[in-house]
Amino acid sequence: MHVKQRDFFVFGVISIFICFALCAENAEAIERDPQDHPNIVLIVADDLGYNDLSCMGQTNFQTPNIDSLSAEGLRFTQFYAGCTVCAPSRACLLTGQHTGHVHQRFNGSIQFREDPLDITIATMLKDAGYSTAMIGKSGLSCNSPDGALPNRKGFDHFFGFTSHGAAHRYYPQTLWKNGLQMTYGGNHGKEGDTYSGDLFLNESLEWIEANKDQPFFLHMSLQQPHADLQVPSPYRDKFVGKFDEKPNPDGHYRAETHPKATFVGMINYLDDTVGNVRKKLEELHIARNTLVLFTSDNGPHHEGGHSAEALDSNGICRGGKRDFYDGGIRVPLIAWWPGTIQSGQSSDVISAFWDFPPTACQLAGIRPPGEMDGLSLVPTLTGEGKQAQHDYLYWEFYEQGGKQAVRQKQWKAIRLNVNKSPDGPVELYDLATDPSEMQNIATKRPEIAKRLAAIMKQAHVPSESISFRDGPKKNKSDQRNNGIGKRLDAKTMERSPWKILSVTSESKSNGRTIDLILDDDPQTHWHSRWDGVDPPKHPHSFIIDLSETQTISAALFMSRQDQPSNGMIKKVSVAISDTLDFDEPVVTATLNNSRDEQRVPVAASGRYVKVTVLSEIQDRSFASLSEFNLEH
Repeated sequence: MHVKQRDFFVFGVISIFICFALCAENAEAIERDPQDHPNIVLIVADDLGYNDLSCMGQTNFQTPNIDSLSAEGLRFTQFYAGCTVCAPSRACLLTGQHTGHVHQRFNGSIQFREDPLDITIATMLKDAGYSTAMIGKSGLSCNSPDGALPNRKGFDHFFGFTSHGAAHRYYPQTLWKNGLQMTYGGNHGKEGDTYSGDLFLNESLEWIEANKDQPFFLHMSLQQPHADLQVPSPYRDKFVGKFDEKPNPDGHYRAETHPKATFVGMINYLDDTVGNVRKKLEELHIARNTLVLFTSDNGPHHEGGHSAEALDSNGICRGGKRDFYDGGIRVPLIAWWPGTIQSGQSSDVISAFWDFPPTACQLAGIRPPGEMDGLSLVPTLTGEGKQAQHDYLYWEFYEQGGKQAVRQKQWKAIRLNVNKSPDGPVELYDLATDPSEMQNIATKRPEIAKRLAAIMKQAHVPSESISFRDGPKKNKSDQRNNGIGKRLDAKTMERSPWKILSVTSESKSNGRTIDLILDDDPQTHWHSRWDGVDPPKHPHSFIIDLSETQTISAALFMSRQDQPSNGMIKKVSVAISDTLDFDEPVVTATLNNSRDEQRVPVAASGRYVKVTVLSEIQDRSFASLSEFNLEH
């Protein structure tokens, strides 16, 4: 048969198009081996409870995209966060060390040190040939003005917040991108034009596409559902009317008329974010060589109007954020890796955040550093080989008087008030028979309580940055940057005989109680109640019994605040009496806008002192005080 030159050309073009179509249709067939240095996508929610996913038991709302990952992958049922608040938990996640060893052990003015200290899993994977990115809320510092810190700690690409406090707002005025500050003129923190979650999702999808042809590690460190309670209105509005609501007034967190609907909308938004990441991986035909992990940094909060109890955020677990009961540290972990992880699996292996770095190291074909506390979970993920088991898991926490916890097999021990009683008694629970930790059996099983208490002593290595008794150890410049001022050289009274008789308001949910004004620690502070619904307005007052009549020449105030406009005292009065029937104040004063200790002349005598905070520097509802004393 004779073929004309034109027909041959047309036939050739058609053949090329058919070839391209066949290649596209069978793209997954030419992927690299799924277990040959797979991509890793680590998605971390903020303050998501163990039961805040329908695949974990939630019945008040649904999370279909995350449920799909669980149904097609592996669900861990005995997985724990690194700590019960953000910064130390994320430090454990990135370093592979528990809070008895890691440098960043508390929420405060501390950050990862420069290499070769505090080496992150990002640095290890980068050295192994991975492209690395962190998008969202940096876990490398609580409050750093250094937008390039994540890049120096192993992330080729960073876009997001370097301040945990700033990440409480969903309409940021500024974000950092590889050391450059990005501005969003239409945003004002609590309101605005550009929702941070949209920015982080779009950046993540674009980065995945740009790096699809090489092994990559993407850490999506998301804000939801941490307060503020805020989400684009379509997500909120579809849940309005489904729950009994009590409005949350404006305060540290924004006003919200439907906090439950908003919280559920935030979970729904988070679920859609996970679904969009999965969709992108499938569109690019790289899902089969990508491990996706989804988890949370600690248990659920009680802030901005959210009620963890009302929405059953923790299921059978007791407690929440800032607790060492399982409600504060036990979190979901969902693993999805098509073709490698069998569908519909669950695992009760006892594991924790510090297992992620050794797991990632094994996947990348590199040896983890010897100082890691974690174990690789690759045998559990792949179903190949024997899974190593922890002898124990250990946690420590420096707020609310100091806490320690140990999990060893089914046994769980918790020690409270470590600051005052470092060798004090422990609570003991058998999680096999008492998963809600309601029956303290320390007196019934003293040998086990003693063994776990010994582990607490062994696992805690003293830190150069903080101690249970003395709190954070800081130089003067650190103190100034963290809002802790200078003490006056004053002839102060001995406060040990003093007793606080009453306070009109204190923030018990995060441990900022009135007793902290007498603990001689400028790092700690009392704060009027600010969480929940209807926080009280001024005046805020407290009464102290000096134990005997004293002649007083001055009152000393050392103000403190949580955020730039949250509680710094402006106007205050002092009343002094020999009875609890106070007359008019002996003095009313206006304090300077300063964190340094300030002297208010008094010139009076009496046994009882009543201090009343009348206003704060931004004319908002709160009061906060680090230290209070009297001068002879």
